[in-house]
This record gives sequence, C-alpha cells and structure tokens, in this order.
Amino acid sequence: MDIGSATQNWRWPAALGVGAAALLWVVWYFTVAPCTMERAEDGLCNPGIIARFINHQILAQCILLGLAVAAVKGGYDEIMVSRERKRADDAEARLAAERKRVDALYDEWRAQREAEQAERRAQREAEQAEREAVLNTLAQINNTLTQLLAQQRNGRSSQEN
Repeated sequence: MDIGSATQNWRWPAALGVGAAALLWVVWYFTVAPCTMERAEDGLCNPGIIARFINHQILAQCILLGLAVAAVKGGYDEIMVSRERKRADDAEARLAAERKRVDALYDEWRAQREAEQAERRAQREAEQAEREAVLNTLAQINNTLTQLLAQQRNGRSSQEN
C-alpha cells in the first residue's frame, strides 16, 4: 500500500459525508417541517417520536465537534503522511549514498585486483624470460661442449692415425 493512498482515496470519505448529510437532512426534515394535513395523510408528520430525542442545539454542537475532529484527524494524517514520506526519502537518499560508497569500494577493489593480476602477469613473464635465458644459456653451453667433445674426438682420431 502506498504511503499516500489513504489520503488520496477520497471515495470513502465523500460517501460517508454524503450519507451524513442525508441523515442530517432526514433529521431536520422530520423535526422542523410543519405538520400539514397532506403530510399527516402520507404518514410524514410524526416529529414527536424523533424530536423528543433530538435537541437542535446539541445536534449543532455535535456536528461542529465532529467537523473539528475530522479536521484535526485529517491534519494529523497529513502530518504523519508527510513525515513518513520524508523518512522514506531520507532512507532512499541514505541507500543511494551507501550504493555509491559500495560501488566506489567495488571499483577500487577491482582496480587493485587488476593491478595485482597485471603485476603477477609481469612477474610470470619475467620468470618465463629468465627461464628461457637460462635454457638458451644451457643450450649454448651444451652446443659448446658438444663442439669441444667433437673437436677432442677429432683430435684424438687424427693423432691416432
């Protein structure tokens, strides 16, 4: 349910207001309208039954008191709805700020991770280059030793001849 839906739904209060106005009119009609012969024939002239329970001054005071209570309740509801909207807006602003902070931390973490990966990659490449250099050196030493052994064998075989 939306925060403002209770105050924006005007159908129920309007229907209750129309009903209260109709009830007030019925009370007024049966207590104030003069009793004529035509009305008496139609059965609409019996104010004594209703009127003995109704005092117009008290009825007017009750209506004014009801209107005052409705105004206070409506004002209170409006204040509470505006406070709740403000709280919701503040919470949303805090949530957006927290999202920005988390996004910034994530971006920082990702940049740090990429830098570490680049550093590891560079280190692996340097180690690979060093291994290749050692292997090349060993291959050159092997070639040199092979040539020296070949020369030595050739030298022995030529001395034996």
